[in-house]
Amino acid sequence: MKNLKLGLLGIFLLGASIVSFAPETHALEIESRTIIGSDDRLQITDGKLAPYQSTTFIAADGAWGSGTVIGKNTILTAAHVVSNVRNDLNKDSVFVAPGRTGAVLPYGKFKIKEVFIPQNYLDTKSPDSDIAVITIEPANGKSIGDVVAPMPFVLTDTVGTGTAVTTSGYPSDKEWATLWEAFGQVVGETKTRINFDMDVMGGQSGSPIYNDQQQVIGVVAYASTYYNYGTKLNAEYFDFVSEHLDTPIEAQDIQVEKEKVTLNIGETTDFKATVLPVNATNKKLHWDSVADLIATVDENGKITGTGSGVTIIDVTTDDGKITKYIEVTVTNEVIPKDIVVEKSKVELNVGDSMNLKASVLPENTTNKQLRWGTIDEGIATVDANGRITGENPGSTRIDVVTADGKIKKYIDVIVKEVAPKEIVVEKENVEVALGKSITLKASVLPENTTDKELFWDSNDETIATVDDNGKITGIKAGTTEISIMSVTNFGEIEKVITVTVTDGLQPIKLTLPAKQGQYFSQLTLKNTFESKSGDAVNAHAVVYMPRANSSYDLKIGEMDVANGNAVYNLQPLRLDNPLYQYSYTVNIERKIKNSSLVIMYVDKKNPEMVIGYFLVSKSTQF
Repeated sequence: MKNLKLGLLGIFLLGASIVSFAPETHALEIESRTIIGSDDRLQITDGKLAPYQSTTFIAADGAWGSGTVIGKNTILTAAHVVSNVRNDLNKDSVFVAPGRTGAVLPYGKFKIKEVFIPQNYLDTKSPDSDIAVITIEPANGKSIGDVVAPMPFVLTDTVGTGTAVTTSGYPSDKEWATLWEAFGQVVGETKTRINFDMDVMGGQSGSPIYNDQQQVIGVVAYASTYYNYGTKLNAEYFDFVSEHLDTPIEAQDIQVEKEKVTLNIGETTDFKATVLPVNATNKKLHWDSVADLIATVDENGKITGTGSGVTIIDVTTDDGKITKYIEVTVTNEVIPKDIVVEKSKVELNVGDSMNLKASVLPENTTNKQLRWGTIDEGIATVDANGRITGENPGSTRIDVVTADGKIKKYIDVIVKEVAPKEIVVEKENVEVALGKSITLKASVLPENTTDKELFWDSNDETIATVDDNGKITGIKAGTTEISIMSVTNFGEIEKVITVTVTDGLQPIKLTLPAKQGQYFSQLTLKNTFESKSGDAVNAHAVVYMPRANSSYDLKIGEMDVANGNAVYNLQPLRLDNPLYQYSYTVNIERKIKNSSLVIMYVDKKNPEMVIGYFLVSKSTQF
């Protein structure tokens, strides 16, 4: 939009001042405030170019204005340009000159035959009805519409702010009778007015207001401090202008949106057809179908498929001179008309699912397939069968659409939070060795609880600590409690477990040879075994060793074979003399689960060095 220049006065008729540029004429003009921002008007020096040839200089007995040729013998202008001469048209000072550029009149002069002005303007001089149609006498045997191209005018009930507009006319602030073009855009509108920021001056009253297709949508008439404006060709004034065309503008063609249409049985389409030119006097069209059993058409061009096959729809101008044909193919597919869903609103909890039923009408629809979708998958999802699942609290919409995409229904979905009811743990009494850690698993029920976060706390961190993931670490021997809590909008729930920290059983630091059985006889290995214990604590071994190697210490202990080869609870193994007795018995307190007894020779000088060892087999009667 052009920068606006502020002025002091309000609205001015384009005819407030008289400027004498020639003996016979002066401009019907407006004040200089009608130059809005910078003056960007363009002078037209060749009046034979379109559309400028259709812009007319109107001499009105000592004043002048502008107009536009719109018919064979018809010009459109503003009422105040010709209202003073409408009853005195025989003067030589009353004429029109199309395409005039100063002293050059490329098509000569034409006499005005008759002036038509709305009665409301004649009675009240209302700016809202400042429009006029004048008819022209032929000159030299030719009508004005024969020598210049009549410009199309169109029904314009709404323009739209920002629409580009142009005009051309004869401004009084330029050299007398020179033709100038102005550019701008619409800055507002009313039912009868178009407000614009084009630069117009006295003498341009009646100039055409063109849209971007060079169709006349109004006439320049007035100016104000902030914008200029003209009379709009709304329904009332479009009909007024059309009524006073000297000769009807005949239809030249019919423009159809397409030449072939495919429909299903029962399907309809509003077919568009337009009479050309757009300002043809009679735009009425007649529609007909060759075979109503295949397709029908109403008076507005609405085509309906009635049976499978191919037919022709014809559209004809009211005078019967022009006809266009549309090929219509109708398939036997029954198209969907509606979707019926069992609920338009559903509620479910986070994690819950439900099946929503939907069906297509009519029941004999050929393709009953439906497509499901969700606006926000973070809140609720839906599968291809309409099964909805709550993901997170909130509201969203589920849509269900027919296969052709033409019918859609929406279902409002509310997903609610689920309150925690219980905390479950894998153990309620936990034993952990001093300095060791275990991770305890805990969870919230029900499984679809919205907020599953748990908080862990030790009642005595000098005995045991616990982290956010339930990892419990023994600090010193003793017993304490660990609290597991759920804190949500629904309140708090708690689970308490007991933790006992025990002194850890430490493995003996030993270096074992790579292979067991060395330094022991085959009879010893074969006949030494662990016998069944008579109690739950002590282990009993029958040791067969007729000859022992006195160079080393003989020892017995527990080996944690399930978790490696660490040895615990090591103690001397003393055999009765002489060493070649057949068997011996030893008692040992077992502390490692699933351990195996181990007998070994240990270096006397370096007790951490194991010279040889073997694992004691269990009795078959164990």
